[in-house]
Amino acid sequence: MKFFSDLFASFDQQDSLVFLLFVLVSFLIGFLLSWLVASRKNSKLREEAQKAQAEFKALDAEYQSFKEQFELREADLQHAQVEVEEAKRRMQNFQDESRRLKAELEETHAELIRMESAVTSQQVTIEDLNDQILGLRTKNQQLAEESVELPPKVEALALEPIDAVAEMQSAFNAALQRLATIEEKLQQIESENTSMRNQFAASPTSRSLEASVEQLFEIDEEEDDEAIVARAREYLNSAIGSVLPASSESEKDDLKKIEGIGTFIEKQLNEAGIYTYEQISKLDEVLIEQLTTAIQFFPGRIVKDDWVGQAAQLLNQTQEEKKEAQPGEDPPSANQVAESLQVVEGIGPKIETLLNEAGISSLQDLADAKGDHLQEILSSAGERFRLHDPSTWPEQARLAAAGEWEQLNTFKEYLNGGKHPE
Repeated sequence: MKFFSDLFASFDQQDSLVFLLFVLVSFLIGFLLSWLVASRKNSKLREEAQKAQAEFKALDAEYQSFKEQFELREADLQHAQVEVEEAKRRMQNFQDESRRLKAELEETHAELIRMESAVTSQQVTIEDLNDQILGLRTKNQQLAEESVELPPKVEALALEPIDAVAEMQSAFNAALQRLATIEEKLQQIESENTSMRNQFAASPTSRSLEASVEQLFEIDEEEDDEAIVARAREYLNSAIGSVLPASSESEKDDLKKIEGIGTFIEKQLNEAGIYTYEQISKLDEVLIEQLTTAIQFFPGRIVKDDWVGQAAQLLNQTQEEKKEAQPGEDPPSANQVAESLQVVEGIGPKIETLLNEAGISSLQDLADAKGDHLQEILSSAGERFRLHDPSTWPEQARLAAAGEWEQLNTFKEYLNGGKHPE
């Protein structure tokens, strides 16, 4: 304090005022500069805070969206699992119904055979009785023409043929009554058989069950299905390595590219030793019949869908692609392979070409397509393609386009030939 007192005392009054004014102005300028710097910094911090808050809100909205999508997907998965369980239960019911109908048909068939045998026997008896009655009538007519008075003994002898005729007539009437009863029973059995066939035809799996029942009647009754399938597979195993080239799991082709082959049938073919297009392209008539029995497939379906021709075409296509590939060229990526429409069960090379020509060239295009439009494309391509059911193709394409392969495979296992099990 003394220092400042001495300092101000050394100045006159005017110098002191100037110094104080200078100090005050310097302080004000410093305060103003500090306030400006602090204001600018605070403004920048507020802008950053607002920006961070906006980003937080955007991230929170995105999180809520992902959460909703996850919940929807989880609900879809649970719904699909419930449908799979329901489909398994219905399939078990259909199998039980098929076995019951098979037993009833076998019993009816045996009853018809017995009835036919009885009718044949009755017809023979009736014909014999008719012959005897005609002979007796002829004798009676001859006796009536003679019209002579006979002694009582002779008259009694003459009446014997008439009594015999009466007995024959009675037996004939009884035979007719038995025959009418048999015919009535046959009509009843035929009516019940017709009713069962109508119920059978009205059931959702009538075609497959009818084919199975017809196939069962064609098989020898003394030989069971397992023995026939085992013999067919043994025949195929003997042909692999001689008539058909040998192959293994590591060399397998994607047999689902062949129209008419789905995931289940491909698995059956692999179990029978069929893995490649080359093996299928070399099937002859006998091997096709044995393969149909070995995989328990519909008779004639392999020939109808032309598996041999399709396999030969795919084999040539694969060989050409291998020839065109350069030594240093990278193989196609998993995304490129997955983009093919043939990942959808029910779509083969020919149908994929039809869809591409109609402007459906990607999985997303197929996912956005309507079922009616797809059916029009198939119907315009001819009778062969009109029978395909594209109702599940958009759903399969949606799962494939989203990369949900596990759900797609589960969905394919639930489907039957690319269609919902009825």
